[in-house]
Amino acid sequence: MRATFRSFVMVLALALVGCASPVTLTDVATVNRPGRHEVYLPGSGVTLGGILFRSDNKATAVPAIVVLQAGRLPCVRRASRVEGTARRLSEQGYVSLALSMRGWPPSDGRDDCGSEQPNDIVRAADWLAGLPGVNPDRIGVLGNSQGGQVALLSGARTSRIKAIVAVYAVTDIPLLRTTTSHESVRRYYTQLTCGAGYENSPVNFAGNIQAPVLLIHGDSDTRVPTEQSLKMQDALRTANRPVEFVLVPGAGHGFTGVQSQHAWSATMRFFSTHLGLRD
Repeated sequence: MRATFRSFVMVLALALVGCASPVTLTDVATVNRPGRHEVYLPGSGVTLGGILFRSDNKATAVPAIVVLQAGRLPCVRRASRVEGTARRLSEQGYVSLALSMRGWPPSDGRDDCGSEQPNDIVRAADWLAGLPGVNPDRIGVLGNSQGGQVALLSGARTSRIKAIVAVYAVTDIPLLRTTTSHESVRRYYTQLTCGAGYENSPVNFAGNIQAPVLLIHGDSDTRVPTEQSLKMQDALRTANRPVEFVLVPGAGHGFTGVQSQHAWSATMRFFSTHLGLRD
């Protein structure tokens, strides 16, 4: 127990200090060609870093998707953890941005459990909308775990976002404290980083989300229990907001093999329906 606590204190100290170094913002004129581009863009009082993919789609106005990582250790580059997802979206014809949330390099700032992070995503969506060749009216967000939490909260703060996919997302912080099987989440992270948890819980702001939402969750997840997505689904339905829910049989907090393909197919269908790819 003491070792666990000492390890968590070290992790928290790194998170509070922040990890990234000052950088120069990316000139959008330099990222107008197909391919992979490392980019820096303004967040809400911080600089965000990520990896932008542009396909050779010849359409004049292409949809764009922000891809957000799960949480975990600070000072570990997170955009690279979802780079593969962003690349796959690009191969389908989307402009995609694998983004490190504040608190993870190459972004600066510190992890704040979804307080200011959603405002960063609002700024990132605006930045994408201003890129040459991007349709500003068809911006989506895809996030896993904490990234799903932040994706949902960002959708409650802007009408710019037109489609949200939240995969095994945190949606109710107070409930998570009492139901997660992960000791560090229960005893330390949610207690020390998330505050009371109301403002960080998407279930409390379902009525403000205008975009259609797809929730994907494994039925064997104990780190972020399945009821987190079920409660979000209920909140959105109560608010008369469009929502779909996909339950992945046998999946825990993370998908493999057939589970991953099941989730990916659902994601592609959803984005195709609500963002589309038109010539």
